[in-house]
Amino acid sequence: MTDETVRARTPPPRLLVTEDNLGNQLLVRALARAHGYDVTVAGNGRQAVDAHMIRPYDLILMDCHMPVMDGFEATRKIREHERELKLRRVPIIALTIDTEARDACLGADMDDFLCKPCDKVKIGEVLRRWLSAAAEHRDARR
Repeated sequence: MTDETVRARTPPPRLLVTEDNLGNQLLVRALARAHGYDVTVAGNGRQAVDAHMIRPYDLILMDCHMPVMDGFEATRKIREHERELKLRRVPIIALTIDTEARDACLGADMDDFLCKPCDKVKIGEVLRRWLSAAAEHRDARR
């Protein structure tokens, strides 16, 4: 079996994009899909927490400032859920326009930081890095 055959049979990584702005949702979804990822969109932090509890994701892109529940609170809730149920820690990547928020994002237990607006190259690099690390971790546990 060739590498291409294996890739064709392997489902694409599943991403949850949490973003309240429709234009940003469309852009990030298109960029992630261009890299071959399966994308679900949540419009606020509450929806992201609910989605995470229903279906496992390989990575979450999390806007920081949203109505209903912001990305910081959503990340805390997701981390609590992971600890309570002893689930695998899903990488959560902050997605914000605030270039000064990096320390706050990492302090809120997010794993990395992406500044908006995102471009295809930048988002591809971050997704590959974190999804590769998650895949290696899963393979090591088998």
